[in-house]
Amino acid sequence: MSRRRGSSEAPITLFSFQDLICSISGIMILVALLMALDLVSRKAETPAAATAQDASTAEADRKIAAMTQEREGLEKDLARGQRVVADLQGKDPKRIAIELKAKETEQERLARELADRRARLEELEKMGKTAEQQKEKLSAEVAKLNEEMDKLNRQRKDLEAVPRVVIAPPGQLRKTPILAVCSGKGIETSTLGGERAVKSFGAPGADPEALARDFMQWATSRNRDQEFFFLLVKPSAAPYARQLIVLLRERRFEVGYDPLEEEKVAAFEDKPKP
Repeated sequence: MSRRRGSSEAPITLFSFQDLICSISGIMILVALLMALDLVSRKAETPAAATAQDASTAEADRKIAAMTQEREGLEKDLARGQRVVADLQGKDPKRIAIELKAKETEQERLARELADRRARLEELEKMGKTAEQQKEKLSAEVAKLNEEMDKLNRQRKDLEAVPRVVIAPPGQLRKTPILAVCSGKGIETSTLGGERAVKSFGAPGADPEALARDFMQWATSRNRDQEFFFLLVKPSAAPYARQLIVLLRERRFEVGYDPLEEEKVAAFEDKPKP
């Protein structure tokens, strides 16, 4: 009977005690982890916080310095104002008014003088710009003249390099001479007095008969009572020169002629010999 009673009673278990111990241990571990994480985060934030604090302190120092400087300036202005007030207290109001009027007049005079000087400065600047423009214009003209002079010098040297024959007629002439230089390239005429190339006829390779015909058409219009022809004949003009002389004499012109070397040129002197 006693065995039956013992088998019917509930057995003793420690499961609840184990649950309690495990829960407390887990909570303690969790708390320790949270504390460790908080310490680590505080150590990481400490340099940045210190830097921010230093920057804030420096900014505060700058503001304090600026305010101190401003205070000193105000104190100087106050002291200067106090001195002015002290000076004015010992003066007659009428004298003060006169001095103020004199100061205003002087200020107006200085303002007018400053305006006049500014106007003079602007005028001088305009004159300087105009002078610079004129200088540039003159420089361009000088450069152009130099180019023309160089061109004329080259032409003069070219002419000097060519052999020349100068015809110097006597001083007293009854008729005006017309110089005709005949060559294979054509006929070139000039008159006494230096007039160059009064008329040119023909071109290289021109037909001699056509050349003589054109020249005679022009020669017929000349005045045989006041002019005469003097022909300088180069070797290349032999095909038509004789015919030209015959035709001029048929038109009752006085004609003179003389041979001329092929490479030479001829011209009258500007002043005939006396």
